[in-house]
Amino acid sequence: MGRSGRTPLLCLALLACGLAFVACEPEVKDHPKDNFKPEGDREHIDYNRVDFSDLSERVVFFAELDQKLRLWREAKNKNVHEVIQPTELSLKEMVRGNFSQLVTACREGQPSERAIASMALGFSNDSRALTPLLDLLADPDPDLRWNALVSIGNIHDPETPVDPILLALEDSDPRVRAGAAYCLGGVIPPRTDKGALIPLLKATQDPDTRVRANAVATLGAMGNHMATKTIVSNSLFDEHWIVRLNACAALGRMKDQRSVVPLIEKLDDENQDVRIMAEEALQQITGQEYGRNKSAWRAWAEENKTELE
Repeated sequence: MGRSGRTPLLCLALLACGLAFVACEPEVKDHPKDNFKPEGDREHIDYNRVDFSDLSERVVFFAELDQKLRLWREAKNKNVHEVIQPTELSLKEMVRGNFSQLVTACREGQPSERAIASMALGFSNDSRALTPLLDLLADPDPDLRWNALVSIGNIHDPETPVDPILLALEDSDPRVRAGAAYCLGGVIPPRTDKGALIPLLKATQDPDTRVRANAVATLGAMGNHMATKTIVSNSLFDEHWIVRLNACAALGRMKDQRSVVPLIEKLDDENQDVRIMAEEALQQITGQEYGRNKSAWRAWAEENKTELE
């Protein structure tokens, strides 16, 4: 990961095989959908229906959908934007063209179809998918709960009910908790809380790395300076580099000057990506460019210590 000169907005792609970090493209607005309903709510659906009564067509459709979802996950994992964007467009077309049938499959299909449909509906960009996805949060299968949380977060509807997601943040399955932390970052616009601040602060101490990493990323997206102290004390010096990386990015996005001094200490972190992100965060907060020269940064911080308190 090299220096990019852009706001370090970070998120996690929570793949079934484990934890993966990706750096997202910069956003023009503070929130993917700001405070508006998803665009898909105003677009046509079911315009390219596959005949699900034909078993062969149905099998081929779900196989192709699953293949594209796997391609998207791999591309997100490796941050390959030239693959991510066209794959997302292709998934959106497949999902919206068969929206109603996928909702039915999500509720009543075979286990493999339910798993594919629950992940695919996140590409619908349509809040009409929220009801069946929210219903899945009570399903006994943790894989379905996880898929549903990722999809709900990807739809980015600011009117999404938060209570069932907060409940999932306390799930016994760590992957579901991680999915809930990710999901909250997609449905809560910046500078709002919706009761998620304290649960997310608590999640920065979760025993699972994925939960901690997603929690701090979401706190950074929310931008509440009340989280700065917790991010610095719990996340910036976490044992896992990916949590420290997301902590640096979160602090850079929040632009709370109280985080400057602790960020300086991360300029010689054992992980290169963390060092680079700490530098970018310091530049975002201060507007200064001292590279990774800790002495220069410390001298600047000493000269401006009144403003940094």
